[in-house]
Amino acid sequence: MSDNQHISTSEREEPRKLKGLYKGIDVSVKSLNVVIIACVLVIHILVGIEPYKIPLLKRLAENYDVYMLSNNNPICTPRAELMFEEAGFSMTKDFKKCYISYQLKALKPSAECFHAIMDDIGIPAENMLFIDDSQKNVDGSIAAGLPAVYYEPGSDLAALLAEALNDPSLNS
Repeated sequence: MSDNQHISTSEREEPRKLKGLYKGIDVSVKSLNVVIIACVLVIHILVGIEPYKIPLLKRLAENYDVYMLSNNNPICTPRAELMFEEAGFSMTKDFKKCYISYQLKALKPSAECFHAIMDDIGIPAENMLFIDDSQKNVDGSIAAGLPAVYYEPGSDLAALLAEALNDPSLNS
């Protein structure tokens, strides 16, 4: 999405309410404006992108600021960018911003990593949600004060997002 098409947080209607408890994790989110998604949820560097995930990301970006957080390195990042481009989604244009660990000089699940992105985004952590397929990263996010949910690899990401964000439109 280009900058002139992007709906800023302040221009949106009331943010959706996130469920207060998701699979035993108290996320304590009152209103949600930002979704931070781990790269591995969308792309497997050797296999590619599951076809349903690109339209899902585009639907998600219609109502939320969507950021990417990845532990990729300088060798894998260009390949990931190419795979997204080939699938019709630009890492540099469609995500509000991509946070890559080697650029942050901090890896998930460290508190430094999560604090750096929360500080950069600049809104209260309770208005954000981090989603990852590593329980260790989810636990690190929660410990750093950033609400998070775990995605089981191979499960339906659309269903998880629809349930976690209380947003049935993501499940269509």
